[in-house]
Amino acid sequence: MEAAPIAKAREAKEKKDAETSGKKEEESSEMDVYKTDAEYEAEKEAALKAAKKELFALIDPTLAADDGANKSGVYELRGVVTHQGGSADSGHYTSS
Repeated sequence: MEAAPIAKAREAKEKKDAETSGKKEEESSEMDVYKTDAEYEAEKEAALKAAKKELFALIDPTLAADDGANKSGVYELRGVVTHQGGSADSGHYTSS
């Protein structure tokens, strides 16, 4: 039941992307445009903000009312720990 709105949103986005991809190819072949790092970062931030807005629109209102819940399931990766060895009590742990 929860996956249905997400699947519908994904299908709508794929359809929209398919329709606009032909237009983008025509535009990009006309002239090469170079962007600065600041422009790329601004586009990245805008895309992330739009994606979060779209995701939060799909959240069940009862879950949104829960202050302690991670409403989106989106996390920011801070580090990775790996283990090499025969068991959790022996071997080597590394992090990055």
